[in-house]
Amino acid sequence: MEENLLPTSTATSLSETQPLLGKQRQRESLKLIWSEALAIMKSAIPIYGMNILEYSLVGVAVLSVGHISTVALAAAIIAEMSVNIVGLSIISGFTVTMDTVLSSAWTNPWLLVGLLAQSMTLIVGLVLLPTINIWFHTEALLLKFYQEPEVAKLAGLYLRCRCIGLPDLFTLSSSCVQLFQWAVFAMSRPNHGGRRSNQLVFELSLRKTWYPITLSKLRGILGSGNLGLLFKLGLTGVRSTVWGCWAWDIVGLAASQLGSNSVLASYAILLVTVSTLSQGPFSLGIATSIRIGNLLREKDALRAGAAAKSAVLHCTPCPPQFIRITVQRQSCYIYLPLIIDYFHIDVVSTVASIIPLLATFQIFDAIAGITSGILRARNKQILDAALNITAFCVLGIPLGFLLVFSKWSHMGLAGVWVALTFALVYIASFGLVMSVRTPNWEEEVRKAEMRVALEGEKERVELGARERRTEGL
Repeated sequence: MEENLLPTSTATSLSETQPLLGKQRQRESLKLIWSEALAIMKSAIPIYGMNILEYSLVGVAVLSVGHISTVALAAAIIAEMSVNIVGLSIISGFTVTMDTVLSSAWTNPWLLVGLLAQSMTLIVGLVLLPTINIWFHTEALLLKFYQEPEVAKLAGLYLRCRCIGLPDLFTLSSSCVQLFQWAVFAMSRPNHGGRRSNQLVFELSLRKTWYPITLSKLRGILGSGNLGLLFKLGLTGVRSTVWGCWAWDIVGLAASQLGSNSVLASYAILLVTVSTLSQGPFSLGIATSIRIGNLLREKDALRAGAAAKSAVLHCTPCPPQFIRITVQRQSCYIYLPLIIDYFHIDVVSTVASIIPLLATFQIFDAIAGITSGILRARNKQILDAALNITAFCVLGIPLGFLLVFSKWSHMGLAGVWVALTFALVYIASFGLVMSVRTPNWEEEVRKAEMRVALEGEKERVELGARERRTEGL
């Protein structure tokens, strides 16, 4: 009787190619996607808080200059463009590479995490040297680009003051959340708010994550293998990030040639608005990259795919609210006088007419930022760089010049945002396909294992060589 209780069809229904566990875990359920969405949001909130506090140092500084004059506001935005082109975009490109390396190495012994952190610290520290030199000679460079002497002088003064806090640019990158602020943190200028919270994170995390520096272990930090790999990944990260930053600034500098400081002042307000709103998608992209990298290291391909899909869903609730707010553009006439005491009706009317375009811009900027984080988690920096280069160099910047200066378009400053929106539509469309539809997450798990194994093997070889040299002595 007991034998009849057994399922007689089991043996005949199985084959050599059929998975034993069936297909119950082959597709992500809505419950799994929802749980990953909550996990990503939970990780993104502190990152967003840090980023918005850090950027507030820039945004408040630029907009508060509007209380002086339109010329001062134009000089401030020219200086911030120089910061992005020469400093922030390059440094962030190097440090954002650590999202790929650290997220999958996090489950390894903490020595590897600290080793990678300090190796990248050395690379980025070397990048700071030519950056400071360029910032000190900004006034002469701006005069060669036919900027007004007064604007160039004030911009040069602004950048010389910013040199004191140049190491603060470390904390603007996504890796600082994982790397617990760099060793050069002590060089940065003191301030209240965001920097104090960073210091607290640094102190709490230093003991368990920072690779202990001794004379015997310094060779691991300076090892050509680690530095070469990180520098190569960093260059790819630079190619991926700089064109997004440079496109805004290059087209903005071109718009400044329209012959009015009011145009540049209007661009300053619009740029600060867009940059502030972009901190949300940027933070979600970082959290997504970290989450997917950790799941790949844990060999959980199913949850990694669910995390990628849930991250894209975060783009849906925010843009409609932003559209509703920005379409009510009459509010610009109420708030702009609070920003600019030197009330210039041209600045107010220009911003009021362009700000509804930012709603559409923000939708595709959010999708592009999140899909970029997914591609970084998959170690697809080259693909991400190719999307950014083709979007901005082939489409965004040329179209921006055409719309700004063409006589038949008569768009002026609005042409900048129309062109950049088209570029982001291209990035967002291809990014969705490359990060959600096409990935084989089982294969991504194997690739992550190979990357971490390679790093661990290099570290073990170097430790063994040092031990043998010590025994020989």
